[in-house]
Amino acid sequence: MFEDNVYYKVYYVEHKNYVTVVCLQSFDECDYLEGNFFKDEYGDVIVWSNEDQAIEWLLNNVKEQWIDPDYLNSASFNQKRFMK
Repeated sequence: MFEDNVYYKVYYVEHKNYVTVVCLQSFDECDYLEGNFFKDEYGDVIVWSNEDQAIEWLLNNVKEQWIDPDYLNSASFNQKRFMK
């Protein structure tokens, strides 16, 4: 699927009541509820090969009150947010 077979998805963690980014390989899929992965407008689960891209999507598309606090406190530097 991706280089090194590692990929990232945005996932709703029910028992913590927040949305986070998970790092996966194909054998990890069985540990997650398929219905809790975020999907695109066509109903396909969104997948990234790059963690920073997944985090950027999370921060730009999910309401702040639902985002995993770890991402709000240590969001990676994104120069786009400073640019006109």
